[in-house]
Amino acid sequence: MHYIIGDLHANVEEFKKLLKLLNLTINDSLVFLGDYIDKNSNTEEILQIIYDLDKKYKCVFIKGN
Repeated sequence: MHYIIGDLHANVEEFKKLLKLLNLTINDSLVFLGDYIDKNSNTEEILQIIYDLDKKYKCVFIKGN
């Protein structure tokens, strides 16, 4: 399955909820549409999560606006 994810804005808790709902398998692909970070304190954590996802799944990262 292919999943398109956009505008995280470092919202770690909502992103974790989404990942739990998706119940990803090794064959899944994630396409991130940018806007990963924001001016809040969760920037480092959100980047670590997507970095870890990139190791486990096929991920594509597109630059945000």
